[in-house]
Amino acid sequence: MIFSFGLLAKIFGLFAAANLAVLLGYVTSALAFYACCRLLQFRRLWSFVGAVLFAFTYFHAYRFLHHLLHTYSYMVPFGILSCWLIAFSKRLQWGNKLSWVCLGTAAVTGLTNPYNLNMFGQMLCLGLGLQLLTRRRKPNLQIGAACLAIIVIGFLAINLDTLGYRWAHGKNPDVLVRGYYETELFALKPMELIVPPVSHKVAAFARAGSTYARDAWIKGEMFSPYLGIVCIAGLVWLAAELVLMFASSRRRGRPRRLPAYGPSVLWVLFYSVVGGLNCMIALATVTMFRGGNRYSIFISALVLMFMVSRASFLTRRWSKEKQFLVAGMILLVGLFDQLPIATTAEETRTIVRDIRVDRAFTEAMEGKLPPKAMVFQLPIVPYPEPPGIDPGRAYEHFRPYFYSKALRFSYGSHKGRPREDWQKEVEKMPGEQMAATLEKYGFAAIYLNRKWFPDRADALLKQLAAAGKSEIIEDEAREQVCVLLKPSATPELPPPGDRVPLIFGSDWVASVANPSGQQHWAGNTASLEFFNARKSPGASYSLNCQVASLSPRRVSIHLNGKEVWNAELGASQLAPVNVRLDARSGYNKLEFKSNVEERPNKHNPVPRAFVVIGPKVNRLN
Repeated sequence: MIFSFGLLAKIFGLFAAANLAVLLGYVTSALAFYACCRLLQFRRLWSFVGAVLFAFTYFHAYRFLHHLLHTYSYMVPFGILSCWLIAFSKRLQWGNKLSWVCLGTAAVTGLTNPYNLNMFGQMLCLGLGLQLLTRRRKPNLQIGAACLAIIVIGFLAINLDTLGYRWAHGKNPDVLVRGYYETELFALKPMELIVPPVSHKVAAFARAGSTYARDAWIKGEMFSPYLGIVCIAGLVWLAAELVLMFASSRRRGRPRRLPAYGPSVLWVLFYSVVGGLNCMIALATVTMFRGGNRYSIFISALVLMFMVSRASFLTRRWSKEKQFLVAGMILLVGLFDQLPIATTAEETRTIVRDIRVDRAFTEAMEGKLPPKAMVFQLPIVPYPEPPGIDPGRAYEHFRPYFYSKALRFSYGSHKGRPREDWQKEVEKMPGEQMAATLEKYGFAAIYLNRKWFPDRADALLKQLAAAGKSEIIEDEAREQVCVLLKPSATPELPPPGDRVPLIFGSDWVASVANPSGQQHWAGNTASLEFFNARKSPGASYSLNCQVASLSPRRVSIHLNGKEVWNAELGASQLAPVNVRLDARSGYNKLEFKSNVEERPNKHNPVPRAFVVIGPKVNRLN
C-alpha cells in the first residue's frame, strides 16, 4: 500500500496523492462491503446503503490521513465473510469461487494492516474450531488451515526487513515504547460506541461528547469507535434479536440456530474492552496490539451487515418506491450523523498560505544548495513519537521534506540506536565549533525551526554569524531558517556511538527519572539484555552504574549466568559498579540478584528492594 501511495505521489504530486489515498480508502471500503453483501445474496439497494454507511463510518473520518492505513478497512467485510464460509458453508470446495474469496482474503490481509490481520486470524481460528466441533467438512478445514498458513507467510514477508534488521542488530527497545498501561488506555470502552464526537454537527450531541471528554478518566483515542445513529439502532436491534432467540429456545426446550452476527460482536468486545483478553495477553507477553478501540470497525461492519440482511428480508414485499424512500432517509440520516463538520474557508486559506510559505522556502534552499546537499536540522528531535511533545508539533522537521526534490535531511532516523548520538553532541556546541564540525562531516546547511527554541534561535544565529556563517534563507513566516555552510570536499564520517542499547526485562518494578541517572528499581532478581553484533567471540564491554539498597543485603551481578560483581550493602548505601564484560555473540543477559527476597503484601503490593542507577554498557573494542 505504501508503495502504491508513492506511485500516486510520483504521478500526481504529494498533496493530490494524499487526497487520492484517503479517497481510495473510502471507495475500496464501500466496494468491498457491497461485494460481500452481494455474495451473501442480500438485495442490491440495501447492500448499497450499508456499503456507503460503512465507508463513511466516523472511524474513517477520525483516522483520515494521519492514520492512513486504518482508513483502509476493505479487508474487514471480506475477513468476516471468509471466516463464516469456513465455519458454516456447505458449498466451500477447492477451486470454486468461495474458496478463492477465502484464500485471496488471507493473502491480501497478511500484507496489510496488522490490527485487521490480528482480528481476522482470531475469527479464522474460531471458525475452524467451530467447523471441527460440528460438521468437520474436509474442504472447510483444509481451506481454513491454508488461510492460516497464508496470513503467517504474508505477515513474515511484509515484515522481513524489520525482522532481519532486528536479527542482525538486536532489539531497539526505545524506538516505540509500548507498555501494558497503553493497552488499557487505548482499549475499547463500550460507551464510546455510542458517545458522539465533539465535532458532531448537532450541538446537543457535541455537548454530550464534550462532557464525556471532560469527565472521562481514561482518555485514549476518544470518539474513534463512534458507530453513528443508524449503526447504534442496528446494535440495539441485534441485541434484542439475540435475547429473544435465547428466550424462545428456553420455551421450546431446544436451541435455535444462532446467526453469527451476535457472537462475532461479543467476541470483538470480549477481546477489545478494558480488562479484556487483549489486556490479559499484553500483561503476559505481547503489547503490540495496544489499540483495542481500533477493532470497533469490525463491530460496525458486523452490525451493518446484520441490518442489510434483515432489511433485505423485511422489505422483500415492499414496492420499489417505498424501499427507495426508506433507504434514502436512512442514508441521509446516517451520512449527516457520521460526516464531521466541513473545513471552513478560513481554515482552507490558512492551509494554502502555510503550503505557499513552506514551498517557497524549500525552493529557495534548493536554489542555493547543490543537488543532494546534506542539511542538518536543529533542534534534535527524537523520531518517532518524541516524548513530552504535543503530537500536533512532533513532526515539524518534516516540513521541508514535502517540497524538496533532491536535498537530504538529518531528521527521521529511528531513535534508540547509538549511531546518531553524535548529533546530540553537535547540538551542544557553540556556533563556530558546530559549523566547523558539520562542514567537516560534509553538511551544506543548518536548518533551524525557530518555534522549537525558547529565544527563537536568535543566540545561535548570532554565534554562527560571528563565525562567518551569515548567509541565510528565512521563510516569510519567520519560523524556519537555513544557514549556508561550506562543506568539505573530502568529508569524514561522524564517530560511531559506543553506547549499547539496553533491553530491560519485565521484572523491574519501577523506573524513575533522576538527575543522577535513571533509577531502575527491582523487587528481587531483575535482568537486562544487550546485543553484541560481532560474530567473533571475546568482545569486551564495560558496565557502569550505581547500586543502592533500602535495607541491608548482598547484591550480585551475573553475565550469562557467571558472577562478575557483588557487594554487601547497608541500608541506603550506594556502591559504584565499573566492571569489564566479555560478551558472547548475540544477546547477553545481565542479572541483578539479591540474597534477601522481598514479598508483596496488601500494604506494599509492589515492593522495592534495591535500585540500579544510570546503567550504561559501552563497547571497549
